[in-house]
Amino acid sequence: MKSLFTILFSVCLIYACGDSTGANTTGCAMGVPKAMFSPKLQGFANHSFRVTQNNSTEEFSYKDNPVVVFQTGCDYIEQEFQFTFNEKTDTDEAGMVKLANILLDWSRLGKNYVSFKPWADQIRAVSTEMQMGTSFNPSPDIEILVNKINTATGEILTIAFKQKS
Repeated sequence: MKSLFTILFSVCLIYACGDSTGANTTGCAMGVPKAMFSPKLQGFANHSFRVTQNNSTEEFSYKDNPVVVFQTGCDYIEQEFQFTFNEKTDTDEAGMVKLANILLDWSRLGKNYVSFKPWADQIRAVSTEMQMGTSFNPSPDIEILVNKINTATGEILTIAFKQKS
């Protein structure tokens, strides 16, 4: 039986995959990726979305911070969220909490986004014991990797969700 996290992850992925009619035109189990966000959502701006076969790149600003979302995969989906900030977090825990807070904010955008809340809760739960650059498995078929890249002016915080089966 699938875990709650697998089901919620799948809901998030199903929402993010398929063409505008919901038809699967790629022959992939997950269909054609589609944009997860819209510039009409509060706090979002400068939205763009590109698809190449079963890969997509979505770029936007959220509360004035650049965000890039990569989606790839055919039968099993991987999503990576990259958040660019002009300031640095002092600790790995602070970076993970910052990411969890963004996901929690997104979960409040409406019914299509509630699946971000369990991910926020999971990242917050491991934030005191995990280091950036390591992954954890909230269920046997889901892996989450949280990472930090220091830049000259701040940092890029990333969250990668990988469906394994």
